[in-house]
Amino acid sequence: MKAIQSYTKEDVNLTKAFLMPAVQTYQLSQEAYKGILDTLKLVIDKKYEQTKENFLTVKETCQKLKISKPTLYSLINSGKLKIIKIGRSTRILESEVLKVFGGDK
Repeated sequence: MKAIQSYTKEDVNLTKAFLMPAVQTYQLSQEAYKGILDTLKLVIDKKYEQTKENFLTVKETCQKLKISKPTLYSLINSGKLKIIKIGRSTRILESEVLKVFGGDK
């Protein structure tokens, strides 16, 4: 199995924390536990592969489209351009920019 992305220590710890109650409740063997982890990794890898896209910052999007920040935020607020919020950061999928602007800019 070839990993598409490496798993951080935090990813592994979260997965273990999530699965540990099930392991203890249902008394799963180490082999079963390892099998579940491997299956989860495959699912995550496949999901990651399907959604592998470039995310642009607000600044990068403005530069790419040659527009100002207020204009970009107007497009976002009007619903013409979809965003993803990561904490306080705003990211825009490059595919959204191409879809809205037809890749001309």
